[in-house]
Amino acid sequence: MTLSALGVLLVTGFALAAGYSTALLLGAVLASLGTIALVVQHTHTIPLSVSLRLGTLSALELARQVLTVAAIVGLVLAGAGVAPLLAVALAVNVLLIGPTAALSRRQISLRMGLRPRHWLALLRLTVAFSLATAVGTIYIFTAQILTSLVASPHQSGLFAASFRIFIVISAVPGLVAGGALPLLARAARDDRERLSYALQRIFESSLILGVAAELGLLGGAQFIVHVVAGQKFAAAASVLQIQGAALIASFVLAGWSFALLSLKRFRGLLLTNLAAFVVSCAATLTLASSHGAEGAAIATVAGESVLALGYLAALSYRHPGLRPRLGIVVKVALAAAPAVALALAPGVPSLLRALFALLAYTSLIALTRAVPAEMRELLPARLRRADTDASQLH
Repeated sequence: MTLSALGVLLVTGFALAAGYSTALLLGAVLASLGTIALVVQHTHTIPLSVSLRLGTLSALELARQVLTVAAIVGLVLAGAGVAPLLAVALAVNVLLIGPTAALSRRQISLRMGLRPRHWLALLRLTVAFSLATAVGTIYIFTAQILTSLVASPHQSGLFAASFRIFIVISAVPGLVAGGALPLLARAARDDRERLSYALQRIFESSLILGVAAELGLLGGAQFIVHVVAGQKFAAAASVLQIQGAALIASFVLAGWSFALLSLKRFRGLLLTNLAAFVVSCAATLTLASSHGAEGAAIATVAGESVLALGYLAALSYRHPGLRPRLGIVVKVALAAAPAVALALAPGVPSLLRALFALLAYTSLIALTRAVPAEMRELLPARLRRADTDASQLH
């Protein structure tokens, strides 16, 4: 909370230096205070995560998204300005603190106290990871900030529409891979063979899902932008199509990041995030100023690609046995090629292009038996039988 409070001061200073209007300045401060509320709420979720109450955690996160969307829609309909919209995160996070604290009240103390003498020991253990997390959080949002400074307001607005859609979807890989963190942490300590097996399955599943997400955006960008931002932002569809390519990297890097965390390779996490931050900043400043929103989208792809390759290099350098086997890449590429053609088919409505592309991709993935057995076991019995029949027919 103390570090987040310092962050509020830094945000305020940046907003003043950038010459933000009064409404934007107030909104930036309120949004930053929302981060402090988020820290408090997340602290109370730690016992829930440790006890693997993933359903409860998912319900809390779903509640956050539902409340956020409802508040934004209500404010837009009421004609509210930018400051109330930016204050939504603060209101929602404060609202969730009570229910979350009630769920963890028997496992941790709900009383807060300042104990500075314990901070140094905590920081000594976690400073590298904390810095990596901070840089990683800053890095992903830097493109939006820099684009607003070097591109025209129109191009900045187009990128903002695309970025808000991208940032929601890119959070999914972390939620999916995060459920495996207890398994990865235990395997990293006791059983490297099990860790290698788990990482391979996470990589295969993440790659399949990442390509599916990219196909959905490639074909459905126009429809999604129209629903989320309206017809005035129709030009953001091409930006979203470019930025969607970064989702493949976002999905596959999630498992590797949790593996590095489990192995306590904090320095690798930090250096890789710093490299991605530098590449993203340089690419955004160069491309957004010359190519507007599409240039900023390319910078996002570059940053996520550097992050994924860096995580893989950091993971493989000292633990070559954890390097993923790439046979799945061929199967996914074969399934994705015709689906890309369908996603870009001219003269077909955007939503239909996305549905046709995903249907073709899913069918071909099933035929090639690319889906890991563990994922197939999660399917209903009827779908598992259909999958088996399709593979036998193939």
